[in-house]
Amino acid sequence: MKSYLSATACIFALAISGTASAQTEPNAASSGADSASTGDANRGVGLEEIIVTARKREENLQKAPATILAISGDALQSRGITGPLELTKVLPNASLKEQGAVSQLFIRGVGSRVDFPSVSPAAAFTYNGIIIPRYGTSGVLFDLSSVQSIAGPQGTLYGGSAAGGAVNVLTAKPSDDNSGKALVGFGDYSTIQFNADQNFKASDKIALRLAGSYNEHGAYQDRGLDDLKRIQGRVSLLARPTEDLTALFFASGSRTTGDPGSVATVYLRPIQSDPWAVPAVGPTGLTITDRDTYQDYRTYVVGANIDLRVGDGTITYIPGYVRVNSKYNFYIAGYNLLLVHDREKQLSQELRYNQDIGNLKLSAGLFWLRNKTNYLVDFEAATPGGYLTFPANRTSQVNVSYSAFAQGIYSLTDQLRFTAGGRISVDKISATGLGGKGAFAFHEKQTRPDWKVGLDYDLTSRIMLYAAVQTGYIPFGYDSNSGTPTVKIRQSKLMSYTGGFKSRLFDNRLEINNEFFYYDYTAFQAFSFNSSTGTSTVFNARKSRIYGTDLTVRLHLNEHTSINAGVVAESAIHKEFRGPGYNYSGNRMANAPKINIQGGIQQGFDIGDSGVLLAEVSGNYNSGYWGDYTNTFGTFQRPFFKGDASLTYTPASKAWSIQAYVNNVANTGVFGTLTPNPNPALRGTGKSELPRTFGVRFTASWGE
Repeated sequence: MKSYLSATACIFALAISGTASAQTEPNAASSGADSASTGDANRGVGLEEIIVTARKREENLQKAPATILAISGDALQSRGITGPLELTKVLPNASLKEQGAVSQLFIRGVGSRVDFPSVSPAAAFTYNGIIIPRYGTSGVLFDLSSVQSIAGPQGTLYGGSAAGGAVNVLTAKPSDDNSGKALVGFGDYSTIQFNADQNFKASDKIALRLAGSYNEHGAYQDRGLDDLKRIQGRVSLLARPTEDLTALFFASGSRTTGDPGSVATVYLRPIQSDPWAVPAVGPTGLTITDRDTYQDYRTYVVGANIDLRVGDGTITYIPGYVRVNSKYNFYIAGYNLLLVHDREKQLSQELRYNQDIGNLKLSAGLFWLRNKTNYLVDFEAATPGGYLTFPANRTSQVNVSYSAFAQGIYSLTDQLRFTAGGRISVDKISATGLGGKGAFAFHEKQTRPDWKVGLDYDLTSRIMLYAAVQTGYIPFGYDSNSGTPTVKIRQSKLMSYTGGFKSRLFDNRLEINNEFFYYDYTAFQAFSFNSSTGTSTVFNARKSRIYGTDLTVRLHLNEHTSINAGVVAESAIHKEFRGPGYNYSGNRMANAPKINIQGGIQQGFDIGDSGVLLAEVSGNYNSGYWGDYTNTFGTFQRPFFKGDASLTYTPASKAWSIQAYVNNVANTGVFGTLTPNPNPALRGTGKSELPRTFGVRFTASWGE
């Protein structure tokens, strides 16, 4: 860690010297979230300017004093990213793990492995500004304009459940040019991919967009496990009835079926050579077969983004309705089965006001959310005579959250700006049900203040320095397996200290951004799952600490060659975590590697006057991580490297393209959601992530 910090200091020195040697102003390309566009290697001189909205106002990414990453929809499509798990390829400070329908999001080590409604997520996942429940995230990554992430506690702008940060998914908007495009792909594992979208000009003031996606692949694991069929669709309407009013309305739906992957694989070195292997027979003599497993995930989202310009300010209104119905039955440790059924109906509203008043940039708003959840878990114990079903959880719960927030950015001078903000949040939970120790009932309300202060300074026209102190939290919860009286899980709190710089150098060809971070993490919500009973326990760690540095680099060498890299180095430790019968003090936090490095290179080749051949190679080195806070036997994912490669031909007309790709070239086995074995003498278990895949994709566009 010390050597890495020294290296970062040297990079900062290089940034200053690079600015001194540069004599011309940057050559700005078109705006948009296009930080990893497939056309990067074929633009003219200089990196493009990127406009982001992760801080709930439009701003140049290089002028936003925070670690914000933006990946364009074209880049996501080129990399074959169709699900949340694959976002780890392009977000070096994030780790996403899949457990059935759930995407467990960790940013810089801050996240939650709890999938029960009794505990909230630790990092937010939004869709056009609407918070998506963790059981609904698998069906929204199609037809996108960009994915934007912001790291660090976002208590002021996002409120609860954004202690680690947020990932924002933004859909492609309708246009009035009657344009469209389509993608058809085929690959091994019987992979079929089809995407299409079409814009329609309904009138001079109204445009429509229809988009659909179908993805299918065969079993990644033996015995027909871990296969998938997913169909998604969206209709969007963009209206501009006046110069001052713009309204985007959208409705989307998705359904995922197939057989979920087994999480019963024992994490052993001999098996790791083929982590997708599944035995024919379980320990009790029962046949392992996909006939006993299934998944059916359905997510529906209806919402709007309405912007009304009033004088020098803009009022933004974001209503949203989300409905989730996810049901799946899958193998867990010992090849027992676990049935999970989550049904949610969620309404939310956010009203926001942005205005520039002299030297002050003001953002203020109100937020309200109500989520109704019905949740069921059955544990199906494998016996020589068949499966015996035991109810593990029955929960009926209503969550209500509401808050008011404001943040101002004041220019003290032309170069120096001061940021201050605050938020008051109220969270309420009302729940009843049946858990591991019988009936439970929980009714609680809590108020939480959050705040932020920061400074940013333009050292030169191309280098900005910044520092901030801000807070975040994860709402309180309860232990549904504690019976009556029901044990309350305390609210988790984060105090964050960050400082960094952003720079563009050498005639706008080189971008170096780096942030140092230090988090004091109080009352971490620890999750312990017992795969022998299908029940879980949640409790609090007194104090944890995370610190490190987060570096991103982009280099545009010439019109044909570009390079990008991201490095996160961190230490994430539970400092005080002990109680009756346990002591985890000094253990590393889950899903928090000491080093995570991503990088890629794009090289374009002119094929005469006929077109361009683009070669892209990317890779990810991870130093390894613990899958569980207990750091017990067999729950450490060893260091690994994964690499992808693709070759894309685009003719001069740009009307179509064809791509050949290989993902996970070396077929590296990586385990997600590693869980301790109920028998401490045995190794933990987990689910293998994606194997090597290869195939071809053909795209066509028209009307542009």
